[in-house]
Amino acid sequence: MPSQRHHQQARQHTVTVTGSNGCTATDVVTVNVNTTPPTIDAGMDKDLDCTTTSTTIGTTAIGGNTYSWSPSTGLNASNIAEPTASPTSTTTYTVTVTGSNGCTATDVVTVNVNTTPPTVDAGMDKDLDCTTTSTTIGTTAIGGNTYSWSPSTGLNASNIAEPTASPTSTTTYTVTVTGSNGCTATDVVTVNVNTTPPTVDAGMDKDLDCTTTSTTIGTSAIGGNAYSWSPSTGLNATNIAEPTASPTSTTTYTVTVTGSNGCTATDVVTVNVNTTPPTVDAGLDKDLDCTTTSTTIGTSAIGGNAYRWSPSTGLNATNIAEPTASPTSTTTYTVTVTGSNGCTATDVVTVNVNTTLQQWMPVWTKTWIVPRLQLR
Repeated sequence: MPSQRHHQQARQHTVTVTGSNGCTATDVVTVNVNTTPPTIDAGMDKDLDCTTTSTTIGTTAIGGNTYSWSPSTGLNASNIAEPTASPTSTTTYTVTVTGSNGCTATDVVTVNVNTTPPTVDAGMDKDLDCTTTSTTIGTTAIGGNTYSWSPSTGLNASNIAEPTASPTSTTTYTVTVTGSNGCTATDVVTVNVNTTPPTVDAGMDKDLDCTTTSTTIGTSAIGGNAYSWSPSTGLNATNIAEPTASPTSTTTYTVTVTGSNGCTATDVVTVNVNTTPPTVDAGLDKDLDCTTTSTTIGTSAIGGNAYRWSPSTGLNATNIAEPTASPTSTTTYTVTVTGSNGCTATDVVTVNVNTTLQQWMPVWTKTWIVPRLQLR
């Protein structure tokens, strides 16, 4: 605050001199006394923060005065009328002004420093997966603060206190909060993203035929995974890792595995079904009699097929494609052919036997002998 006191006064002093002769003489001298302190004003108190980091204190210099500030901490100079003050904490400065008469005066000014950072909390780390694909990060906004998030990838907004985060991979977000005093504070939060698909293996393709009519598909279950097979046709269950498949025709099955993180993966396996019956031909019907007493039945063998004839009566073999048949009476033979896939087919052939004897009847012939006649 300004201070000015006037201490000026004039005093006259009379000197009387007495000589050795006893004579005297007098004179008068005036002594002017000037103890008026100089004008002083340290200026108004000032406020600093993270935006305004320095300020000028003091007032305009008055000629003839000298200035001394203390403490000197944070001042660009301590011997000028208006130094720049940049203290890091609230400081009260005292200025001492010395006038040309050597008198001094003091005043004080306080520079308030507010560099308290704002409260910041990015919140707890979060986990995302294929089921939970977004989450809120940060905490409730505080009035007067501004917010800036980086990176902005996956955020619905980067300038709010609690944005929604939907990153596609694990991301660490940094929030910078700026308080009303311009000071900043940062915090980080990590959003862990687990979208790794589960391991899936539908197994090797399988083959079914008339011998093997069912098979297991898939592979061993993995804990935490769920299984779904389609189509369900021919399966004993659709929600297990290794169902039994018994389709009646070739079928490609798709397994969808859902992991504990909600992510899915698919694989396929084909169950080939070969139930095609083998080619069978017992041949044309045959005739036997007393002249022809045996015949070959059936047709040429096909590789991989097995043959079985019944009844065995009159056959030289029952397990070949073309046996020789010598029945003593008309017989219908059935051939059963089994293919390499275990499937069978049958056909029949009849061997007709005609060995009936015909009754013999003698034939009598009469011959007449007539004498030769002479005609006239």
